[in-house]
Amino acid sequence: MSELTLGAVTFDGWEIPGDINFGGQQQLVTHKLIGGQRIVEAMGPDPDNIRWRGRFRGPDALGRAQAVDAMRQAGAAVPLTWGGLFYMVVIQHFKPSYEKGWEIPYEIECVVSGDPFGAGVGAIGGLLAGDLGGLIGGDLAQVAGMINGVLNNPVSFAMNAIGGAVNDAVGSALDGLGF
Repeated sequence: MSELTLGAVTFDGWEIPGDINFGGQQQLVTHKLIGGQRIVEAMGPDPDNIRWRGRFRGPDALGRAQAVDAMRQAGAAVPLTWGGLFYMVVIQHFKPSYEKGWEIPYEIECVVSGDPFGAGVGAIGGLLAGDLGGLIGGDLAQVAGMINGVLNNPVSFAMNAIGGAVNDAVGSALDGLGF
């Protein structure tokens, strides 16, 4: 792993752990029927908490540990990225240990609050840029077609204008995010 970023803190060198867990479970509901039959319903992913250990080193070790602790205290969701993975997390547990001013080992545990589309960072931009605009535009075109068959052309014209405006807004928003 070459880079790990949590919120505004980028971990470097010795600060990067040897391993970080990810993954989780599938939430399932099992209905047991007469005769031993079962109906299993998949309710969606339930990601495990992400945890790792590391060590801040250098003259800014204490300041960097305090920056991570401030994120924990704030309780806000922050981005966590490494190795092409991207999650929105809330820091549930951060336990730094002051050994020396320039060396502070720590343990951290983050609760996943979002895994955008279950994809890596690079895939998100492509999905948002292409698919989201296309889905919205396609739905609006379908609605416009149905309305056009029932009502007159001005309504269809208005729906097409709305569809174009939505696509422009999505494109502008994604450009602003760098996608």
